[in-house]
Amino acid sequence: RAVPFDFTGADDIRQFSFLAAYRLGEEEQEERLANGDWVLSAGLYFVYRKQRLASEVATIGATPGAPLTDLIRRNARQVTPDLWVQFLWGDLRLELETALNVGSIRNVSRDTFTDDDARILSFGFAFQGEYRLLDEALGIYVDTGLASGDSQSRGISGRENTYLQQDGNSRLTHFGFHPNYRIDLILFRNILGNVGGVYYLRPGLSYDLVRTAFGQRLGARVDVIYSRANRSSQIREYGSRDANSLGLELDASVYYRSEDGPGLTDGFYAAFQYGILFPLAGLKESGLNVRNAQTLRLVLGVEY
Repeated sequence: RAVPFDFTGADDIRQFSFLAAYRLGEEEQEERLANGDWVLSAGLYFVYRKQRLASEVATIGATPGAPLTDLIRRNARQVTPDLWVQFLWGDLRLELETALNVGSIRNVSRDTFTDDDARILSFGFAFQGEYRLLDEALGIYVDTGLASGDSQSRGISGRENTYLQQDGNSRLTHFGFHPNYRIDLILFRNILGNVGGVYYLRPGLSYDLVRTAFGQRLGARVDVIYSRANRSSQIREYGSRDANSLGLELDASVYYRSEDGPGLTDGFYAAFQYGILFPLAGLKESGLNVRNAQTLRLVLGVEY
């Protein structure tokens, strides 16, 4: 069997990154919080990417073993600054990360050079808020985030590859979170694939029936996630033209973690999760009977 061989690096993406961060040591941070002081941490991640040529003609379903010799001129450049800030004070945690994509693509065609001169300008942010009460047994959460959309494209699913740009438009403004940043169990995790072109709000509550200094936990958590598309044109293919609301999801979990010891992170972990998604107008296409989606998950793990 032939082994694939990379004949040239001309189609590779070059990337240069820079990282700067400020954070107190763990012991100093705990001491300041115990004394009633606040703690601020921050980080900046800067990435520059460029690609001169691309081999986009190699599509899924191509004949196995077929040689690929055609390269398309791409001339793409992108700058991404990413800022992270965390604020801690007593039992309060506020955390924010925001990123911006700025760049250009000389040619967006897959098989010819069209000199599109497309411009990239997209942004997104994610915020997490947590406050603990009753000796940290009760947790109150408010998470929210936004990923910019694109009024001249169709689709918001990163899994379906449906970011279809309309002819004549040279601005690319759709922003997508990394798929591993998960906020739910159904809509973004299993249907859309990632948070992209939407706004979401996720309040939640948790309560630990058992919570020891040695790390043992037994409790439950409930989250409600409301999601809404930023641009109605992106969901016009499968939703109402003027209805941006995508869905309302309810996620609940019961979890257990065994004792590990002071300062240790090893131990057994188990969780039973249930989620139900109620589709709203943005996911309801006329003529189709769109019903609620449900999921059950059992998570077992050993941390060491």
